[in-house]
Amino acid sequence: MNNVSELAKKARELKRKGLSTGEISDELNVSRETALWFITHRLEDKKEPGIKDIYVNWRAAGTSPLRLKYLSLALADLILDALEENVLELPEVVVGVANSGIPLANFVALELGTDVAVVVPKKHLWEPEKTGEESGYLLGNFADVKGKASILIDDIITTGTTIKETIELLKGLGSTPLMAAVLLDKAGVDTIESIPVKSLFSVAVV
Repeated sequence: MNNVSELAKKARELKRKGLSTGEISDELNVSRETALWFITHRLEDKKEPGIKDIYVNWRAAGTSPLRLKYLSLALADLILDALEENVLELPEVVVGVANSGIPLANFVALELGTDVAVVVPKKHLWEPEKTGEESGYLLGNFADVKGKASILIDDIITTGTTIKETIELLKGLGSTPLMAAVLLDKAGVDTIESIPVKSLFSVAVV
């Protein structure tokens, strides 16, 4: 997918398959607003989308277990440096944000010698007509986070909302989030909810 038309087509296909607008935004690595625009507008109505965003395609890494492993090892190294820099303890659990954060979190947890937990973010339940009362949740087949120091792992920060909501969820479950680590930051954030955020790469429009 190299242009807006292809992205919009893919977004509408995913919608027909039953994915929520939030899940579509996650699948395409764009903001919820951009995903909504793709679903609700006809491209011929405007020359450009009403929402500006940066599309990131990391499929070349995501299809290879070896590349995922090496990216995760780089994330783990980044995490260890950040923990030392901020004088923070080692985590007891690594939390992967579904869906794309899960394979990364597994490798990071293996490298750090921790348990792994999985959070389904509130974003996956998001639709513009909903009340906003729905919440993300922790999957029961993975580690519990109660009473544990945790680190969040996701692939991309687009606005920071998903990380913010996940931090709030973890705190509500009795966990102490130490930091978040992602492959790529599109929002240019250093902290969210006073929690350090580290990324291997960041992008900016200049």
